[in-house]
Amino acid sequence: MSTLELRELEPDDSRALRLLMSHAFGQGRIPEPPTEEPKKPEGTIGLFEGTALRAALTVRDFNIYWGAAGERTMGGIAGVATWAEARGRGLVDRLLVESLVRMKEKGQSLSALYPFAWAFYRKYGWEWVGERANLTLPLRELPKSRASVDLLEGEAAEALVKSVYTRYTSGLHGPLTADTRDWKGRLDNS
Repeated sequence: MSTLELRELEPDDSRALRLLMSHAFGQGRIPEPPTEEPKKPEGTIGLFEGTALRAALTVRDFNIYWGAAGERTMGGIAGVATWAEARGRGLVDRLLVESLVRMKEKGQSLSALYPFAWAFYRKYGWEWVGERANLTLPLRELPKSRASVDLLEGEAAEALVKSVYTRYTSGLHGPLTADTRDWKGRLDNS
């Protein structure tokens, strides 16, 4: 077996990462070519055999609300993947252990992920602690009033949504803080 190199991915690794993610999560579809210059895949580490990327994972940095204790930092695990022919060699094990070391160095004592199987991640310390919740309020549930309705876009819409979100989530355990949520995708065309 050849030597494996563990390192952070660089912009030149973007194509190999896109192919790996397509293999793991896109039912093997060939990804569209990028429309802009490749960027460094932030927080992504990989195992390379020579120049070939064999496995990768990303740790995304978040802040979360943690009840009365306030905000905490959290490492969100994403994109854990390996090529089918590289499975069973302990590559993901090595990446997960390395991610835990890096999160500890950053002071991230909390982590979250959406696993394919809890049993796999349990041996590394992850456990099921709750469910993801998305809330939708039908308009018929709003109180009838003579209030006006205004269309808010851009920064005004984001500021209002962040304010409501913070009031609702700040006393809970686990929601992302309003500043670490990705609002752009949630507010586009909605």
